[in-house]
Amino acid sequence: MRNVAIFVVFFSVSVGFYSVSSGVEEEQWLSYRTSPEAYRVVGNMTMRRLEVITDKPEQVELPEFKGDSPLFAKWESPMVKGGFLWVVLDREHKYGSYDRIVIDSNGDGHLNDEKFIASHRIESRYSYFGPAPVYFEGEDGPITYHLNFRLYYREDYKYLYVSSGGWYEGTIRLGEEKMHCTLIDYNGDGEFNDSSQSAAASDRIRVGKTEHAPVRYVGKYLEIDGVLYRPTIARDGAFLTISKADDVEFGSIRVPGEITELTAGGLNGLLTVTLENGVGKLPVGQYRLDHWEIDRKDDNDRNWTMRGSRFGKEGDFEVSQDSSFPLAIGEPVLANLEVQKTDTKYSFNHQMRGQLNERIEILQNGSRAQAPKLQIVNGDQTYNRTFQLEYG
Repeated sequence: MRNVAIFVVFFSVSVGFYSVSSGVEEEQWLSYRTSPEAYRVVGNMTMRRLEVITDKPEQVELPEFKGDSPLFAKWESPMVKGGFLWVVLDREHKYGSYDRIVIDSNGDGHLNDEKFIASHRIESRYSYFGPAPVYFEGEDGPITYHLNFRLYYREDYKYLYVSSGGWYEGTIRLGEEKMHCTLIDYNGDGEFNDSSQSAAASDRIRVGKTEHAPVRYVGKYLEIDGVLYRPTIARDGAFLTISKADDVEFGSIRVPGEITELTAGGLNGLLTVTLENGVGKLPVGQYRLDHWEIDRKDDNDRNWTMRGSRFGKEGDFEVSQDSSFPLAIGEPVLANLEVQKTDTKYSFNHQMRGQLNERIEILQNGSRAQAPKLQIVNGDQTYNRTFQLEYG
């Protein structure tokens, strides 16, 4: 067995990068950890929503149920021979919360040889389960992996969310230096080396002198303390090799001069761009903008930051050696105020969007600034009131 499940809970601005040759490539092994709330330990994770059905699957041997209305779902994974594993939820009583879950942990296509796992927390309409073990067939034997589940249940609809319940971490060496490394199966599909143009489909890696180093997308490159490296991560996450990048081809991008910070990600990983007069460089390849920032001070010496993030396909761009690609980001941004009338009541929703439809945030001294106020005045000014908008 490649790893051992251990229940552990830890409560754990990039600069420019340069291409450096040479480096030792050796397999550096990591330890496996699990937690029912892994996202609190390693940062945010994708919660994949599984379709829930009530019809019993055909040709699947089922366990004995205590309730009379079990729920069924499929968890898909490229680590499983058949491409998915059956998951079933049951409850102790005819009515009430679903409080038991079982998964086809050995991947034999049946559930009558599996044991139910009790919910570790139930609140309102939610039931929480995990970490639930599953076992993949690896080259050197079985590989242990864990899943966390959250069920939202109402009679008219039901949602089952799943995320990774385990991660890898440990100490690795970069030359003569020791670094802390964490590997995160961000998309919860059982693999730890997924890279993609989409941030949601990319796994995560964190390498630095402390446990609180920046989290990066898994990709071709990894930026550590201003140096560009090439990581190679085992599919199951048990080990990685890492070497300094050599013979990197760069291209340039252009942004408005007031941009003070810019990151972009894709198959090359998540990289921070060093900007000089609005010009920066990135390794050649396809990217999607991750975020940009503009920093300023007001007359009272307070620090203000405008931040654009959550880009869709509008934020995609390509970097080549032959041209300098311009990015339409920064100011101006668009403030939208939506008004809805229901009977005699009005509701107001205020949003700010960037030129590429990205979300805009305003920070004051590093914290979210107070929401704006809304003044409403009628034609003859007999009505004149100011309201404080709220977040959420």
